[in-house]
Amino acid sequence: MNGEPLHILLVEDNPDHAELVIRNMEDFKIGNKIFHVEDGEAALDYLFGRGTYADRTLFPLPTLMLLDLRLPKVDGLQVLKQVKENAELQALPVVILTTSAAERDMAMAYEYHANKAMFEAVSRGKREWEQTFDSVPDLISIIDTNHTIVRVNRAMAERCGLPPELIAGKKCYEVMHTLHLPPEFCPYSKMLLDKEVHHEVVEEKGTLNGIFDVTVSPLFNSAGEITSAVHVARDISERIQAERALIKSSELLRLALDASSDGIWDWDVPNGSIYWSPRCYTMLGYEPNEFPVTFKKWKELLHPSDSDEAAATIREMMNIADGNFSIEFRIATKDDSWRWIMWRGKPITRNEKGDILRFVGTNTDISERKQAEEERLKFEQQFQQTQKLESLGVLAGGIAHDFNNILSIILGHCYLSKESDQDESDQRERIEQIEMAANRAAELCRQMLAYAGKNPLVQDRLNMSAMVTDIVKMLQSAIKKNVTVELCLTDDVPEILGDTSQIQQIVMNLIINAAEAIGEANGTIRIALTSPRLTGERAEHDFLSREIPAGSYACLEVSDNGCGMNPDTQKRIFEPFYTTKFTGRGLGMSAGRGLGMSAILGIIKSHDGALQLASTPGIGTTFKTYFPLISDVVPVTTPTPSLEIAEMGSGCVLLVDDEETLRTIGAELLESMGFTVISATNGREALEIYRQRPSDIDILLLDLIMPEMGGIATYHEIRKISPDVPLIVCSGYGVEEVLDSIGNDPCAGFVQKPYRPGELQSVLTAFIHKSRAIRAAA
Repeated sequence: MNGEPLHILLVEDNPDHAELVIRNMEDFKIGNKIFHVEDGEAALDYLFGRGTYADRTLFPLPTLMLLDLRLPKVDGLQVLKQVKENAELQALPVVILTTSAAERDMAMAYEYHANKAMFEAVSRGKREWEQTFDSVPDLISIIDTNHTIVRVNRAMAERCGLPPELIAGKKCYEVMHTLHLPPEFCPYSKMLLDKEVHHEVVEEKGTLNGIFDVTVSPLFNSAGEITSAVHVARDISERIQAERALIKSSELLRLALDASSDGIWDWDVPNGSIYWSPRCYTMLGYEPNEFPVTFKKWKELLHPSDSDEAAATIREMMNIADGNFSIEFRIATKDDSWRWIMWRGKPITRNEKGDILRFVGTNTDISERKQAEEERLKFEQQFQQTQKLESLGVLAGGIAHDFNNILSIILGHCYLSKESDQDESDQRERIEQIEMAANRAAELCRQMLAYAGKNPLVQDRLNMSAMVTDIVKMLQSAIKKNVTVELCLTDDVPEILGDTSQIQQIVMNLIINAAEAIGEANGTIRIALTSPRLTGERAEHDFLSREIPAGSYACLEVSDNGCGMNPDTQKRIFEPFYTTKFTGRGLGMSAGRGLGMSAILGIIKSHDGALQLASTPGIGTTFKTYFPLISDVVPVTTPTPSLEIAEMGSGCVLLVDDEETLRTIGAELLESMGFTVISATNGREALEIYRQRPSDIDILLLDLIMPEMGGIATYHEIRKISPDVPLIVCSGYGVEEVLDSIGNDPCAGFVQKPYRPGELQSVLTAFIHKSRAIRAAA
């Protein structure tokens, strides 16, 4: 052919076969052009240029003919005979396309010129068949009617571990099943009986070892008799095992769901339909599939208080990467009651944009758990209320006890002063005793405020190391000789911002308690000071298991190897007036009773600190107090100026107090200091007086708690009239509320009740001077 265009004449009456041949040749680029005719007569007309095919420019002589032997009108052998008899066409290569294996047809084709081409095609076909046979991954065997293996493919030989030639000639049941007779389930035996294709799934434990999908197809001769069969075994072990695992998993899931009483749901997000398993219905009192479930219907069933929140949670989960969610809500039952449900789900299908198309999940009835939680919460609230009442009873009893003692002293001295004839020195001594008792009462009030964390702070920069050292030296003589004090202080601990007297109270109380816990035995108190920095990775918790805020702290640790405390005692030591004095551990500075430890807790709270406690009976106790370092503290100061020496007062004071006795004695005190006084019974009356006489009043002294209009409200109303008139708020309660209101007002301040006359005189004078200076500067 030498590079010339290849013209192929295809003679095939079956259009499907013809199309397959043409497509294959085009795929392999065989020939430049293919001419197809459907019968022998048309093939001869084409070859001899007759009729429709007369024009050789359109229908050139073929350089190759593909010829089917079974053709209409003129069969293939006749076409081949005429081609041989024509001198011009004798050299035309002919390839026979036939499924016939009749010897007669082959002989005639050989006689009529096609021998070489035909046998080359058969040889090539045989090679292609063998390659195809061996490339199939399924296990294929050709077996005769006596169960003898004629041939196997490569996959079958490799599975048996023998070369194909050693397998041929053996019985199939020997090779495949290691048996001496065919098994009862043998599909080959069944095929021999009914001559039909048989299909079985066989689990083989022998040589092949696996689960196989077996197909046995009979092969027939021209007489319709079975000569052999093709035995194809496809290994489906992995698929079957996966199916069995899935079935087992599904069964386990069903059993688990039955045991847990959970229901399953499947939500088609785009159309809103939701599948509910029977349990989803029955847990609400409905029959399975009693009504179709949609997202809209589901929302309608939800409790009105839960509906919007649940829907919002789901919408939020739609925009999260994994989309997993768990929500709890109440849902209506058939009898119009409510059940608590935990709805858990996860997305399993998304579109190309990432939008969720399908959710699946479970419904869990948590009504009993919710009821138990409510009952537990109710019990806890009742228990807390009981504890609160008990603590209040102890607190009230302790305060009454201490105040009654103080009042007994005051009343006793008052009685003796009235009834007895005493000289001036004796009367003065009694007055001094009354004053001392009153100061004790004031101190008790301050301890109560410290317990509540509302004691006024006078903050300074404190060097904890120096303070602790000084206190230990001071207490050394008071601590018994059997107690050794070890100091482990770090000099480089930064300063804290705190109230000196209150911090000293903490240190002294902890050291004295530690000494009392050691008792008469030899023991050691270890006092350490460090500056840890607490972070999220290095979190610490206080004695109530609350996390201590991150930051830098000065940590004071006081440890002893004394009697220790049991858990019950540890829970109660911070209650006011609780004592362990008679069980071997003192917890206060007043003979084991009072507000010692409870006041310490309040002081720590007011300094934004924290307390840790660890104790074991018979081993000892460790207290740790944490105070923020000065860099982490916002100073809290009371804007109350003070003078070194109290000056004699001058000016007019508007004294506002609802207690008549306090107004009377207050007016007398102020007048004794040199002030003139105008009195008012409440804030509203004071406001009216100031509106009428603003130029006569130099300063206002306001009680915090009053009927009709309290001190803070009065302050704000006065400030609307005059921004710079001095106002002093006084109270026996805490300073926080006052400071929150007056802020940085330079002309407003706070004085703690009961106030000492000298201190009050200094504050009033200083504020009057300051106000006059501000007005003069303006």
